[in-house]
Amino acid sequence: MKIKAAVTHNKGELFKIEEVEPEMNINVHEEIMAEGKTMVGVIEGDAVPQLFIPELVEYYKNGKFPFDKLVKFYDFAEINEAFEDSKNGSVIKPIVKIN
Repeated sequence: MKIKAAVTHNKGELFKIEEVEPEMNINVHEEIMAEGKTMVGVIEGDAVPQLFIPELVEYYKNGKFPFDKLVKFYDFAEINEAFEDSKNGSVIKPIVKIN
């Protein structure tokens, strides 16, 4: 992934969220340090699970977060298909079942 921190204002924050292709090319000195910017790695949204999960459940109950449309289940024998579907974006969260 080619990323440009130029879209971030001086002393702004740039957040890196993990993706299928984690490689990233950035000139840290020119694009981050020279303008006092901050780069933050985000893992699972950096949420507090005890607060965030009940909130997501309420969103789901109210029809505001259809997470069931974001997942797809695969039998273990279909593990390669699960990886490929994740990589090409046809599924957001593949779930592999081990029987």
